[in-house]
Amino acid sequence: MMDRLWQTLTKNLNAENIYYTMDGGKKLAFEKLYSVKEFPSDIPYMGSEFYFAYTDVRGDDENYYACTKGLWRLDGAADTASIEMDGSGEFTMYYADGAVEAAGYLECGDELNNGCLRYDMYNAEGEFIVSFYIDSDPQFHLVNEAGTVYLLDTQAAYQGLWEYSDGKILEINGAEWRLYEDDSFILLSH
Repeated sequence: MMDRLWQTLTKNLNAENIYYTMDGGKKLAFEKLYSVKEFPSDIPYMGSEFYFAYTDVRGDDENYYACTKGLWRLDGAADTASIEMDGSGEFTMYYADGAVEAAGYLECGDELNNGCLRYDMYNAEGEFIVSFYIDSDPQFHLVNEAGTVYLLDTQAAYQGLWEYSDGKILEINGAEWRLYEDDSFILLSH
């Protein structure tokens, strides 16, 4: 729906930028949108294709691993064990001191009783390590290990620059979004 409105306004009515907001100009937020949870109120909408690329979600039903992408920390703490997943089924596990514990691949298993998909982790030699399920966007639980929770580190790495058709530049660096006038980098909003 957002894409259709955006395309209609930009193509048929020659609008340069479309902003989606709520509650009198605040950022637009969704509780259950697969790839994007918030749209900043001061950054023009860029179309779902951009947002899927930004979160590395391809939008097809074949990539069951896209939601695993990121650095997952045990209990969300920076000084504990972590697992880095690439979003295409490969991972590296780290001890709390940063040493590599294991590297391998994921297999997407059956749906569990709670409606979540089960992911099985195997090391590079094909030996089973553990199973987990993602019950919400920022966390996953190990199967049969009650209380073991990994949280997604939301401080994403630098994502880069994107140029709008009108010459404006959008820079995404972690959770920060900056909009510049043009390639001279005159800051418009952040």
